[in-house]
Formats: sequence, structure tokens, C-alpha cells
Amino acid sequence: MDLRGIVIFGVLIVALCVAFRGLVSERRSTVGGVIAAGIALLSALGSWYSWAETGSVSWTVGYGVVALLGCVSAGRQFRRG
Repeated sequence: MDLRGIVIFGVLIVALCVAFRGLVSERRSTVGGVIAAGIALLSALGSWYSWAETGSVSWTVGYGVVALLGCVSAGRQFRRG
């Protein structure tokens, strides 16, 4: 893995941590909600692609779980109250 791959992997890990922090944190964050919504969208697309291209149920379910958690996290960040 070259430096660019390491940087992309690091950014992905940080984005996932920020997105899923919204599941356990009581504080709301617009930036966290936007990141969580982006993670949810990308993982939903990944789930569809893994089902359509390879038919892999395990990857489809894995991406689907991440998409669901991203949606819940984004919803918690954007809700009022």
C-alpha cells in the first residue's frame, strides 16, 4: 500500500468514527450528520453493487448494516428536540 492508500484508509476510518459517534453521543453535530449521511449513501450504493455484480450475500448484508447505522446516526444528528 502506498502513501495515497494509507491516507485514504485513514480518512475512511476517521469518517466512520465520526459518523458512528452520533449513535452514542447526546450532542448533535451538523458536520457529523453530513458525514453519517454520506457514509450511509456510499454504503447503500456499495450494498447494491455487491448484490448486482457479485451476488455476494455477506458483503451485501455488511454494507447494508453500515448503511442502516449511518442513517440512524444521521437521523439522530439532525433531529430536533
